[in-house]
Amino acid sequence: VTLKGEITEEIRHLVACGTMLKEDGIKGKIIQLYLPVLTKLVNEFLEEMNFMMRVQFDEDFNETIYARFRDKLSFSQLSQGEQSRINIAIILAWRQLAELRNSVKTNVLICDELLDTAISAADVEAVMHMIQRMAKDQNCFIISHKPDSIAAYCDNVIRVEKRGNFSKI
Repeated sequence: VTLKGEITEEIRHLVACGTMLKEDGIKGKIIQLYLPVLTKLVNEFLEEMNFMMRVQFDEDFNETIYARFRDKLSFSQLSQGEQSRINIAIILAWRQLAELRNSVKTNVLICDELLDTAISAADVEAVMHMIQRMAKDQNCFIISHKPDSIAAYCDNVIRVEKRGNFSKI
């Protein structure tokens, strides 16, 4: 086999992969299959947080948000707290979708600054209850710059401070 033949074969494989990953290829089929499940999970998490809006995603993951009276809103029209709740619901939904579809369950949940955004104390409580429910029989690590708002929900708290250029427990 010549170098030219190897390169031609490689190009043929790359073109085939590119075709499969286009919107009308395998990627589109996967999105069509999982998008309803993801949307359902996101809305279940939002409901558990007593968030009175529903989210619908299209094939490009553009969201439409429906308020109580079916008013359509965009993400940018929401407050930072409302945006945070939707983001948290999406993160938790992706995790649960991965568990459902891969038949693999991890025993570690790491939340890095998940609750450090503009979120109310009532929303922190709702999210922490969801995390506690999801993290049963798991090791859950919550990294936060606002430990006082979540310490009551945790079994142990490890405080790390930055001293100079080093972290100290």
